[in-house]
Amino acid sequence: MRWRGKDGVELGVLCKSQSGKRDTEMLRIRCRKEAKWLFAFTARHHACETTANPVMEGIPGIDAERAFAAVDASLADRGPVYDKCGYFPWDIHPRSVAVTLEWCLDDWCAARLAQKLGKSDRAAFYSRRADYWKNLFDPWTGYMRGKDAKGNWHEPFSPYRQRPAPGQVHDYVEGSAIQYTFHVMQDPEGLIAAFGGQKPFYCALDAFFTLPSKMPGQNTTGECTGTIGQYAHGNEPSHHVAYFFPYVGRGDRTAEIVREVCDKYYLNKPNGLVGNDDCGQMSAWFVFACLGFYSFNPCGGEYVVGAPQVPKTTLHLEGGKTFTVVANGLSTKNKYVKSVTLNGKPLDGFVIRHEDIMRGGELVFQMCGDKLQESQATTATLGSKR
Repeated sequence: MRWRGKDGVELGVLCKSQSGKRDTEMLRIRCRKEAKWLFAFTARHHACETTANPVMEGIPGIDAERAFAAVDASLADRGPVYDKCGYFPWDIHPRSVAVTLEWCLDDWCAARLAQKLGKSDRAAFYSRRADYWKNLFDPWTGYMRGKDAKGNWHEPFSPYRQRPAPGQVHDYVEGSAIQYTFHVMQDPEGLIAAFGGQKPFYCALDAFFTLPSKMPGQNTTGECTGTIGQYAHGNEPSHHVAYFFPYVGRGDRTAEIVREVCDKYYLNKPNGLVGNDDCGQMSAWFVFACLGFYSFNPCGGEYVVGAPQVPKTTLHLEGGKTFTVVANGLSTKNKYVKSVTLNGKPLDGFVIRHEDIMRGGELVFQMCGDKLQESQATTATLGSKR
């Protein structure tokens, strides 16, 4: 996939070489001096994440300074209203909540890249912006909500409405407030704190998957398919949400939801894939689900442990190294995780890092059919982040 700026200048290439090896040339930022922007979609710049992440992972052959220049030029200028308010006001910018939350993730990635390159001023600038999601979280209702330019909440409000009523402005993109409330993958601990701690956050998170899929006033959009409660697997904004559970010591719920999604929405028939496989995201989610870990934050350098769906998987890495994932005892009943070891040692926390994988080794899950065992193991072994 080639990226082009607003002037049509090629900025970079993302593809696989014919040999199947990672081609460093494809990941280099090859922009000429006049190239200023990365590709944007629906007013958000997630190309910034896929530009920053290879630099953060230390992939050779990338001009890091030029990469940051493209990221910085793409993200910096959003007009005076955005920084004055600390969000996009709904009465000025359509889809204000969704776009603000998406920009916060982009800003977090930019801050991380700037910090790596020693650009402390730019890192501080983007770190401040990355926290703007807090300005749209309503602690009274427990949802991300739109505000006008004066700071007033957008009324009338329904957490389940997925598209606007006639004559109204919608604050979300292909979704609802309850779905976008969890759109803070760059700061899960901050979101949990905003809810008032682990217990109230868990209650809201669990309700997301257990509420009826059809709620009064929902006005369902066609993109929100493959539902489990209000979770919609057929569209990208919900894909990371099941992996919030380990942050509150309930990896058993991740195991249950991942298994249900794989069993219901990935079927071996012509219409067996629910939703729209945008850029391969539906398929990518399934690959990570089968592996037993997920790229919760796409630029965070770590993967949240879930529950594998196949007995054994081997990743063939550069230099002849391999990383093997084994799920001992996996069966229809044994969907929970009793314990996890990395290279023969108990996993310290509930994440594995990118470098853990790239060094090669073995990740071994001991599966079980006892939810209580999973819950205890998650609390003891996976219940605190590394």
